[in-house]
Amino acid sequence: MSTSDSAQPEVPDIQPAKKKADVKFDFAGISFKIFGGIAPKIVKYFPGYALMLKKAGMKVTLIKYISEILFASLIALLVGLLVPLPILFRFFLPFFAILVTVAMGLIAGAAAFGIMYTLPSFRIKGRATKIDRSLSFLTNYMAILAGAGVIPEQIFRSVSKSDVDPVVKYEVSEIIRRMEVFGEDFYTALSVRVEETASAKFAELLRGILLVGSTGGDMKRYLFLQGKRFMRIKNLSLKKSLDGLGVMAEMYVTGGVVMPLIMVVMLVVLSFLGGGSINALMWLYFVAFAMVPMISVLMLVILDSSVPPEE
Repeated sequence: MSTSDSAQPEVPDIQPAKKKADVKFDFAGISFKIFGGIAPKIVKYFPGYALMLKKAGMKVTLIKYISEILFASLIALLVGLLVPLPILFRFFLPFFAILVTVAMGLIAGAAAFGIMYTLPSFRIKGRATKIDRSLSFLTNYMAILAGAGVIPEQIFRSVSKSDVDPVVKYEVSEIIRRMEVFGEDFYTALSVRVEETASAKFAELLRGILLVGSTGGDMKRYLFLQGKRFMRIKNLSLKKSLDGLGVMAEMYVTGGVVMPLIMVVMLVVLSFLGGGSINALMWLYFVAFAMVPMISVLMLVILDSSVPPEE
């Protein structure tokens, strides 16, 4: 029997499995499709808002963000109108149900508009806080480079590649990006960033670097003095934070330790004296298992919000 007649093994026809298309809700794209024609007509009611978006580090145009504000307000309005309407119709008269639903829809839409409108302001404050926290380290680092004879442009390039806070790195990288992408010179890019940064202190530092560098001043001395100044400001801020922690500790001792003990003693005395209509046992349970944990959780939330994680 010939070997050529031997059966060849069949190769299975394996086809790559088709990947399921990822369906994503493009909020910005849908917003622009719906309100892209209306947004340019109301830009005049948002003065200075384009600069706010840049300070907030939001990579979106003013027209597109206005479209997002309007779309978010429309969604909140529709949810406020449609969701409670069937429930209200079951328990109230139709006229009253419709009136309440319209009011709830308008309130929801106005709340969404207000949240979206003020969001850049909150982001600016958050970014400014993070930038200000890193200024003492940043200026001392730049002063060391300036003392080694490094020119300002190379100092900023070095900072953009160093291990600094991401927010500060973004601010410095924007200066380098304008130089490389738009072909601007260093001092022009620096002056633009002075206007677009979220931190007033960082803008002051950049303005000083711009002035000293363009007039041929002593960059090392300027940066060294600014570093000492920012360190002094940071120390004062830490001292205020510690004083605030001391006040909060006293408040916790008063409200979370002394007051529950006094209430427990009073309730026990009332229970022995036959506290009348007061259910002393129920109030003891409330103090032990509700009031004390709530006060503790509240103090933890306040401490977490007042003390930066890095510190």
